[in-house]
Amino acid sequence: MEKSTFEQMGGTYRHEGDYLLPNLTVPESVPVATPEAVSV
Repeated sequence: MEKSTFEQMGGTYRHEGDYLLPNLTVPESVPVATPEAVSV
């Protein structure tokens, strides 16, 4: 089977039950907005 674009870019997967899920992480240098930080 041919590698997906995700795998070609260095991405990896893990098994969770019957599912194959991508291993995703958020770089520490990127701020993540929380509900408290978002003004309405």
